[in-house]
Amino acid sequence: MDKQNLSSSIILEDSESFKLAQALYHAVTDKTESMTKFYSENYKITRDDIKQLYTKFERISSQWKIISKSENITIQHLVDNKSCFSSFDRFMAYDTSQTSPVESIMFEYNVLLKLPNTEKPQPYRIMVHMSSGIALKGNNQTDEKSTVPNLILKLLQGRPIIAKVEYVDYMVAINFISTLDSWVNEIKIASTSRFIDFLQKKSHWLPRLSEGSILIVTSLWVCSYTNETFAEGNSDQVLAKFLIISLMFIMLSGKVALWFGSLGEKYIDQISSLSYIQLNKGDERLLTERGKSNFWSIVIAISTFTISIIQGVISGYIVKLLMSNLGNL
Repeated sequence: MDKQNLSSSIILEDSESFKLAQALYHAVTDKTESMTKFYSENYKITRDDIKQLYTKFERISSQWKIISKSENITIQHLVDNKSCFSSFDRFMAYDTSQTSPVESIMFEYNVLLKLPNTEKPQPYRIMVHMSSGIALKGNNQTDEKSTVPNLILKLLQGRPIIAKVEYVDYMVAINFISTLDSWVNEIKIASTSRFIDFLQKKSHWLPRLSEGSILIVTSLWVCSYTNETFAEGNSDQVLAKFLIISLMFIMLSGKVALWFGSLGEKYIDQISSLSYIQLNKGDERLLTERGKSNFWSIVIAISTFTISIIQGVISGYIVKLLMSNLGNL
């Protein structure tokens, strides 16, 4: 575009002026803008969902003149190998008999559009990253060398779909984002228990709650014997034994309760209704294993809670036994 055209006076509506300004900016700088959006539900992504995404992109792009387009799809498996496809048709030939679960998929859609009232075609690039929360968690648990902190792992699992649109015209980008919203809303979501969600959000308090409860219980048991122990006539030796045994017992009970609470927290956090991708045999096997893992995590979490209560009762009887025989110790 020459300088004479750039300096000419053009009277347009505000929206058209904005589009023209964007086109001029791209023509001069050859740069594009970008916007990113995160989706946070526990999505169950299948082959049909990815096919539907491609169909929606094709449909939305067809309202403008398409100069050229291409797709790139990269599948990252759990066992450090990738499958790359340079077109959607090739992706549809993906080997579903593979036994390595899918960890993530990067779907990239590139299109060159000729919009009305613009002289140059404009490039648009839409990237959709889909991750399997179940595969990420399984990889972190089985990889002894993994250094991913639980907080970061939860952050990654909490954003199973990340979409990025690189654009020239803002309104076109909004159309693509709306298409992505429509696609995401059609994906099935893994069901989750509100009670389990509540427990997992508060699970970090369980060790301290368990320790505090047992400390209170054992302290009350000890206090119930103070009148008898400190009665007139008891020797200083008996009193010293009482103080040493009671302090030792209270501290020991608290440490045991803390350990049981930490164990309960670990298994409560392992109960998961995470996002997953189901493309091959390995994904199906991983889902089955996750179902079994959830069952045993629930059993162990309930068991640790039950054992913690039993420990409190046993602690009381041990205190009673010791205090009743202080003179013989």
